[in-house]
Amino acid sequence: GFDNYQFYASTKFFFKDKEVFLVKPLTYMNYSGVGLKEFLKNINYDLKKFLCILDDINLPFGKIRIREKGSDGGHRGLASIIYYLETNEFARLRIGIGKPNNMTATDYVLSEFNEEEKKELPEIIEKAKKAILTFVGEGIESAMNKFNKNIP
Repeated sequence: GFDNYQFYASTKFFFKDKEVFLVKPLTYMNYSGVGLKEFLKNINYDLKKFLCILDDINLPFGKIRIREKGSDGGHRGLASIIYYLETNEFARLRIGIGKPNNMTATDYVLSEFNEEEKKELPEIIEKAKKAILTFVGEGIESAMNKFNKNIP
């Protein structure tokens, strides 16, 4: 399980003899960087081994894209992380949630998945898990080569 702190929750596990931390913000998305910065104060870390996982309305539902670095792309949570880390030089795994129909982007990202999407979630989660473990075990290049296929 996760240990809860003021601004984040975290847990750790080992994969291929590597210590892996999962950290999730407990703040509003626009302040995601606050919890991450608090977490990072307490550990020795290398941003080359950091992977930010986030949703993306600019990708079709279920598609994933891995990047070595880059801008926030309009994602406020990612903008907060870049601000608090004072760099955009870290990897990110974006998971597509598709574009909203007849609602604001904010309402859309906070809405429930529809029944069809719910059926697809286990496969999407498994694909994201494999991408994350590839990143941890083999590095960013291997993860990008294996999982950035067939993106329109």
